[in-house]
Amino acid sequence: MKHIITTDSTSGKFSEDYITRMFAPIGGVDEDHVCGSANCTMGPYWATQKGITELRVRQVSERGGKLRVGIHEDHIKVRGQVKVAGVGQLFL
Repeated sequence: MKHIITTDSTSGKFSEDYITRMFAPIGGVDEDHVCGSANCTMGPYWATQKGITELRVRQVSERGGKLRVGIHEDHIKVRGQVKVAGVGQLFL
């Protein structure tokens, strides 16, 4: 089970559109440094809330990271400097 904490960054502390933290202790991940799958979930939510399709994101883990999340008709693009931890495909 993942626990995702996200908030709008309108406080002025960060210049990004939203900030996140992601925890999955049951899966052996105390805190994910920068979680692409979490942002694939949060991106569409914040895009709808803010009325935009290109979002700037900051994950505020110990290592931290910055992402760009693009919401398109049939897919989501997550961009940034990454360390690939796994690759796969999901067919629905």
